[in-house]
Amino acid sequence: MEFSAVLQARTSCRAYTADPVAPEVVTAIIEAGCAAPSPFNQQPWSFIVVTDPQRIAAVAAHSAAVRDQLAKDSGQGWVAKYDPAFVGQAPVLIAVAANPKKIGLGAFLGDTDAHVKAASACIQNMLLAVADRGLGSLWFTMYDRAEMAAMLGVAEGLELVGLLPVGVPAAPGKQPPRKPVADLTTYL
Repeated sequence: MEFSAVLQARTSCRAYTADPVAPEVVTAIIEAGCAAPSPFNQQPWSFIVVTDPQRIAAVAAHSAAVRDQLAKDSGQGWVAKYDPAFVGQAPVLIAVAANPKKIGLGAFLGDTDAHVKAASACIQNMLLAVADRGLGSLWFTMYDRAEMAAMLGVAEGLELVGLLPVGVPAAPGKQPPRKPVADLTTYL
């Protein structure tokens, strides 16, 4: 697919078919993530691939409980309408974690989250690779980080940055409206 077409094809997928995703496709998606830039090329990311349906269901159940707690504690009633059950439909979850000790020169410049920035670039590459293959995903973060890290066995010292459910979309994605570039850009 042309790069501009991939950008337009990338949408947030919240419904998946039961079709499996081949292990070599998952590997290719992770390889795309690993091509992202990082401070001093330290590549602070690591990945956990979850294909066990019971673990995936546990992630979805945890996310629903977090949603309910957020709706109660935040006073934001709209949160209760958000249903993370779609996470349980995906045949694959890819957890992306990052090492906070791998921040390049940021350690000397007061930048303590360069590992998260690098992992974010990694995740974006992965989302584009998913779209390029006609699959669906999104950057999912509705979970308690410490609890989810424990559930997935994230190594001590690493920070969970996001989960990517990956699968065949149950329906075509729809690109949400975007703000005009002119409204977001300042030239000096």
